[in-house]
Amino acid sequence: MKFFNGSMTLKICEAHDLKPTDCSTRHQIAKGALLIDPYISVDVDDNEVARTTTKTKTLTPVWNENFVTEVHNGRTIGLTVFHDAAIPPDDFVANCSIPFEEIKEKTNDLWVDLEPNGQIHIVLELQGSTSEGVFGIKAINVKCAHVWFTNAAIKVLLLNVQAPKRMVVKR
Repeated sequence: MKFFNGSMTLKICEAHDLKPTDCSTRHQIAKGALLIDPYISVDVDDNEVARTTTKTKTLTPVWNENFVTEVHNGRTIGLTVFHDAAIPPDDFVANCSIPFEEIKEKTNDLWVDLEPNGQIHIVLELQGSTSEGVFGIKAINVKCAHVWFTNAAIKVLLLNVQAPKRMVVKR
């Protein structure tokens, strides 16, 4: 697994073919065209880093909004479209995940498929570096002194191998 460290500049341009979900239309009174008030929440590894403005009554919103954030050991960019509901909580419409390890260029102009419906147009610029993950795990009650497991994506080192301490009570 690769991690990204550096600056991420993200332009959220537009979305197409969004479909209102049952949840996003539950408070709508009009029987006509079912429209939503979409916005996008941007997260890196499930931590929200940005949010677009809300566009009203549309299934093809245009944002053209730019965001810059510093990323530390980032694995995945998440984009989630929500309907800005009149009565909270806001309703899920669609989402996508983009692993940093799949981003090959410094600047990427992308149309990304959303699940369950729609597409989003983004321009993503990364300035920084990627690295492989190294994890340390402390082990207790292991018979051997050191155990190494190596794999192309993960290196695990069992450190500080020691037996649990016993308490002696004198009477």
